[in-house]
Amino acid sequence: MTQNLAFTEQTLAKVAEKESDFLASLRKNNFSTFEKLPLPNQKEEEWRYTDLTPLKLSEFSLPEKKHGFNFSWQSNKEVIFMPLALAAREHEDLVEKHLFKTHSPFILSDKFAALQSAFWQEGVFVYVPKNVVVEDPVSLTAFVVDDGKLIAYHNLIVLEENSSAKFYEDMGSEKGKNLFIEGSEVVLSKDSKLDYYSFQNYNPESFSFSFKRGNLAKDSTLNWNFALFGGRIGKAKVDTVFNGENSRSELQGIYFGQKEQHLAIITNSYHNVPRTTNRIVTKGVLKDKASSFSRGLARIEKSAPKTDSYLADHVIHLSGEAQSNSIPSLEIINNDVKAAHAASSGEVNEDQLFYLMSRGLNRNEAEMLIVEGFFEPILQKIKIGQMQAKSRWVVEKRVRG
Repeated sequence: MTQNLAFTEQTLAKVAEKESDFLASLRKNNFSTFEKLPLPNQKEEEWRYTDLTPLKLSEFSLPEKKHGFNFSWQSNKEVIFMPLALAAREHEDLVEKHLFKTHSPFILSDKFAALQSAFWQEGVFVYVPKNVVVEDPVSLTAFVVDDGKLIAYHNLIVLEENSSAKFYEDMGSEKGKNLFIEGSEVVLSKDSKLDYYSFQNYNPESFSFSFKRGNLAKDSTLNWNFALFGGRIGKAKVDTVFNGENSRSELQGIYFGQKEQHLAIITNSYHNVPRTTNRIVTKGVLKDKASSFSRGLARIEKSAPKTDSYLADHVIHLSGEAQSNSIPSLEIINNDVKAAHAASSGEVNEDQLFYLMSRGLNRNEAEMLIVEGFFEPILQKIKIGQMQAKSRWVVEKRVRG
């Protein structure tokens, strides 16, 4: 994998030429980090099972024009919801206060995150003031038709004290070999709550890397919900940082790989203060020669007694050639905690198949029922009807395909 002459200081200058000084400076610093960082390799734990050989940065360049990212919400004059680049001009002080502060650990450690943070061109800024409740979801959707492009976008979501919102991103592509890199920062103040929903179904020739990080203050709640389906390589990394007592988070996600796809889910939970609660449950299905890697880490500091943390990953194989690897891990520096993890993988239960087929179903129909039942507890928690319906459609199409 070689670097690309398209990602240079000259290209960066064109991207930043009409931007404020603070944003141009951020891009320049992040680009410097990108140049210094080595490319990931399989000696690193979170890349151990992800072969990046098919991905060559030299095959990608920046798009000549912005893509059709669409925004949808019910108007509320108190809430700021606009393209991030525009917000950096119209609400410079507010954006400057938060942009890339939560995200910096990704940028400093991952070359793809550093590339995204330097060259992003799309994404939104969401700001919910104190005591404001946004009932309807704030939505960002895109369906990309292009080839050989880096599609980099960044979302910054800030909720002030005692506010709440729902955010839904829906990303897809039809054809072409593109590199999608997404970053999302979530900043929650005291007593705030965000439900974050993410649906990704890029075409099978593309590559996708997603970096999400949430910073939780006292009594705040962050619920992550994702459905990961697309890309030759599709990787989602989600960090949750508990910096306020009694903060809570749940992450539930589904993924389905087929053909020669590789899907990776990396979750990190950092418990820094007392009485925080975290639940992570991911479920995957693999068919053909697809593979997956799930690595979940819960780190509980000495300063975080009464922590309650649980993480689990479960995978069903619909093919003997499918492969999955799961590494749940706990780093506990405090004895006064409750922490557990679980992982399972294997082919469809033959007894279940036999029972269903004895009732008149063929094997494919029986597998469909088993997969539906496997995913159903997580699908029921997806409160965005469009995302739930699209997830069911993709799952059914892949099982029956």
